Amino acid sequence: MMSIINYCIGMSVLLLLIIACSPAGTEDIVVSVTPEQVVEQLRESYVEQNISDYSDCFADSFMFVLHELDWEWNPHDPDSCWFLSTELAYSEDLLLNAQGISLDLECTPTYIWPDDSTALGMNCPFDLEVYVDSAHTMGYRAAGDAVFRFIEVSDDVWMIDYWKDESDMSGTKEASTWGLVKTTYTVDL
Repeated sequence: MMSIINYCIGMSVLLLLIIACSPAGTEDIVVSVTPEQVVEQLRESYVEQNISDYSDCFADSFMFVLHELDWEWNPHDPDSCWFLSTELAYSEDLLLNAQGISLDLECTPTYIWPDDSTALGMNCPFDLEVYVDSAHTMGYRAAGDAVFRFIEVSDDVWMIDYWKDESDMSGTKEASTWGLVKTTYTVDL
């Protein structure tokens, strides 16, 4: 009986020593959310239609700047932008109700934001398709550039606080803006 207890105590001590001496046990885990990781999370959130992960991409000070062609139809802000609560409301309706989403989003390296040396910018050419049918044959498409500004909300944790829609409206008859696609599924705001 005593040898079983001694064996269990010995194994417990050995296990504790292994955990204490391992690199993960001696160092604090560092959370780093780079602008590149935020953009990838945004892309995955769209494709997976996950509003929770999507909302984690944005700072409280977030502003979406509409494409100039969209200023006329935005009844909630007759100027040129909307803010975080509106962004999340539009996006939740879109992500919950679309029958599928395809998003290609390739970004340039970050750069220091022109008017704010504490912020980073990134230009991201995109191609977005949002489907209204389960066969993914009908829907909305927007392509062009998205300009993102990132702010550091805590040590090594960045979030988007500004997004400018620079959709390319030339060429195809199906062209739309990203802002217009976001509002397509909105019933009431």
